[in-house]
Amino acid sequence: VQGTSQRALETGNQTSKGSSSVLSELIVGALGALVVLAGVFGSFLAFLPLIMALISVLTMQLMIYALTYVMPSSSPINPAVQYIVALLGLGLSIDYTLLVVNRWQEERAAGRPNDEAVRAAMKRAGHSVWFSGVVASLGLFALTVVPNSLVRGIGVSGLFIPSTATLVALTLLPVVLSK
Repeated sequence: VQGTSQRALETGNQTSKGSSSVLSELIVGALGALVVLAGVFGSFLAFLPLIMALISVLTMQLMIYALTYVMPSSSPINPAVQYIVALLGLGLSIDYTLLVVNRWQEERAAGRPNDEAVRAAMKRAGHSVWFSGVVASLGLFALTVVPNSLVRGIGVSGLFIPSTATLVALTLLPVVLSK
């Protein structure tokens, strides 16, 4: 049995003339971010925040899809939530990754071996990423009290956006940096 929220998301995914899909919005955002990141890093390291963001955003979208089976039909998730999740997730994932990668680069520039640099970067930047993710999740979740399906959907999905970006930055990113 498909829930009302799932039907709303599917309806919102159908593109008509002049509208765009979540994927096309994400690609445009990622390409814009890549231009900026290439200027910042000047190397292939510019792709790392985008790879982490892609993993985070896809995980978030899967969580939102699963959430459609849990949400009551009296309060469906608005299809626009997918766009917000994608773009906000892209931004937060890139931000959290940049914070850790910059600390890691500083440690490497100071002459530390790679494993020590990863541990030091996680010690210095990991607390900030974790705290930011918790505060952002709680702040977005507070939107659930607003009696509007779009805002309520953002509030419910707000638990997943920063927390997923945080988990990827604190678990997968150190593994990638240590290689």
